[in-house]
Amino acid sequence: MTDTKHILTTIIAITITLTGFLAVLMNIPIEATISRENAISVIKANAKVDPTKQIVKDEFLRSAELRYMAIHWENYLQLTGYHRRIYVSTTPVGDMAPYWIIDYQDTRDWHYAPAGSYIVDARTGELMLVLEDTGGPPQESDYSITFSPDDSLTTLSIKPGETKVITVMLTAQPTYDASLPVHFEATGVPDFITVEQNATSAILRTGEAVSFEIRVSVSSRVYDSNMEPHIEIWATLSGSGIGRVITIILQK
Repeated sequence: MTDTKHILTTIIAITITLTGFLAVLMNIPIEATISRENAISVIKANAKVDPTKQIVKDEFLRSAELRYMAIHWENYLQLTGYHRRIYVSTTPVGDMAPYWIIDYQDTRDWHYAPAGSYIVDARTGELMLVLEDTGGPPQESDYSITFSPDDSLTTLSIKPGETKVITVMLTAQPTYDASLPVHFEATGVPDFITVEQNATSAILRTGEAVSFEIRVSVSSRVYDSNMEPHIEIWATLSGSGIGRVITIILQK
C-alpha cells in the first residue's frame, strides 16, 4: 500500500511538472482570469491611454493576443521601436505570467498613422504598458538632454595635463511616465585622452531628472598637436540613444 501511494504521488508530481513545462513550451496561458473583452475595456477606461482620442477605436484594433511570458522591461522595450508616449507600470515583473498584448493602428494614412501598443495583466487586469505614436520626430520623446557649463558644447579646449568636467543632465519629458534605467557612455576616445565617469547608469523616473559627470583629461605627451580628436557622449534608454559629438581642441 505504501509503495502504491509513493508511486501515485510521484506520478502526480511528474504530471504537474510536465504540464507546467508544456504550458511554457506551447505558450499556453495559465491562470488567465481577464477576458479579451475585459482587457480591451481596461485600456479604453484608463486615463493614461490615448489622451487625444486618436488611437483606441474599435475600427483600429489590429490584434489582441494572450501570451504567457516573463517580462523584463529593458529588454522588451528595446524591441518595440518608435513611440511618442510611454507608460510603464511600477509593479514588479519578471516571473512567467499571462498577459494580453493589444495593438491599435489607423491604417488609412501611412504617412500619419496613430498607433498604440498595450499590455494588460491577464490575472489582475492591471495596465502594464502603454506605447503610443501620434506623429512627430522620435528624438527626445522620452527625455531631453543638456550639457553644462555650456549647453551648446560642441568643442572643448584643453591643455595637456589639464582636466575639465562636463555635466550631462537628462530630464523626463511630460510624455514619459516610467521608471527605467538610462545608461551613459563615452565612446571614440583616443588613446591620449582619458574620460572618467562618476556613473554609468541611473533610473529616470516620471517628472524627474538624472545627471552624471565626465572628467576629460589629456596626456601631457601629445605627439601631434594639429590633430582634432573627438569624443562621443551617449545616453541610452531602452535601446534608443541621444548623443553629442565633442571635438577636442588641443591647446599648447
